[in-house]
This record gives sequence, C-alpha cells and structure tokens, in this order.
Amino acid sequence: MLYLISDFLIKAELFFYFCALIKSLNQVASVAELVDALDSKSSSFGSVGSIPTRGT
Repeated sequence: MLYLISDFLIKAELFFYFCALIKSLNQVASVAELVDALDSKSSSFGSVGSIPTRGT
C-alpha cells in the first residue's frame, strides 16, 4: 500500500513539473510572438515612402 501511495505522489509531482514547464514555454512563446510583431512593425518605418520627398 505504501508503494502505491509513493508511486502516486511521484507521478503527481512529475505532472506538476510538466505543467509548470508547459506554462513557462507558453509564456516564452508569447513574448517571442510579441517581440516579432513589434519588430515587423518597426521595419516599416524605414521603408520607401515613409518619409515625404521634397518638391523641386
């Protein structure tokens, strides 16, 4: 009986760590997505036509 309880606790602990890892990976992915979105918007700043040309 003690073996079953110990085995259950080990599995529960592993599941807890696995869930924490997945949550961390999702947060990293969200930050990377945000940085990528901000970076793609900033590249349009220097694109052709973003600064009006002077008339001659």
